[in-house]
Amino acid sequence: MDFDTTADELYALPLTEFTAARNDRVRQARGVGDRDLASRIQSLRKPTVAAWLTNQLVRSCGDEMQALLELGGELREVMAELSGDELRELTKQRHQVVSALVQQARSLGHTLGQPVSDEVAWAVRETLEATLSDSVSADAVAAGRLIDPLQVSGFGVSDGAPPGTQPALGRRTEAGSGAGGTVSDLDAKRQERDAREQREQAQRAVEVSTRILERARTTAARADHRLQKAQTLRSAAAEAVERIRDELDEAVAELEAKERSLEATTRESKAARAKLNEAQRALTESEVVLQALPQPRPSDGR
Repeated sequence: MDFDTTADELYALPLTEFTAARNDRVRQARGVGDRDLASRIQSLRKPTVAAWLTNQLVRSCGDEMQALLELGGELREVMAELSGDELRELTKQRHQVVSALVQQARSLGHTLGQPVSDEVAWAVRETLEATLSDSVSADAVAAGRLIDPLQVSGFGVSDGAPPGTQPALGRRTEAGSGAGGTVSDLDAKRQERDAREQREQAQRAVEVSTRILERARTTAARADHRLQKAQTLRSAAAEAVERIRDELDEAVAELEAKERSLEATTRESKAARAKLNEAQRALTESEVVLQALPQPRPSDGR
């Protein structure tokens, strides 16, 4: 038994089983004399519903979560180079990816028998957004051992931010370039270099946006597929339940008919037994009478 394996096992369990399983692992560690391990396991806290659900997403939707983590890294790399409009577009696409994962979390909770309220779903969303915003949160989520939901530390421009809150790409004011001024060869080269850098930055932004959109589409398609599969399984289960109910109704009706037949047969058996007893008594009485009668005398041959 080691700590990491034990922790992974505990945080993968259904939420209702966590405490009992943790206490059992503590007893096992103490049983082999490893008090330090027992103490570390005892310190593991039961996760909140939102944290537990995020942990299960990491385990059950590994591809989608890995895509989210990679997306967060790319966003953090290009964030400082994007304009306000570009940030708002990326934020919109980012929300699409996160929304698809939140929907998967709701479906996963339903499958695992854990109700997911709107408050819990929102906490999961905040945690996934935090995964995109900083590497520390991303590492914490990837470990699959959250005990509390995370909060967004914030980056970029919010959807409601006013236009012009950040300067456009590569915009700068050149000294000595006032109205009517001449542009030297050095200034011309600098402007050409700045323009080239702006094009390169814009191209990187387009590439990141394209990857985000592709991942959003892939994640949404996977979510739709999971939803359709869940609906199909639910329909099959409902049909099976209906068949079982029909069979049960038939079995109950057959049982009731057999019980009525048994009752009738029991009554007939009792009546026959009564008649048998009555006939037995009559026979006994006849034999007694017969025995009481005088025996006939033998004839003398005359």
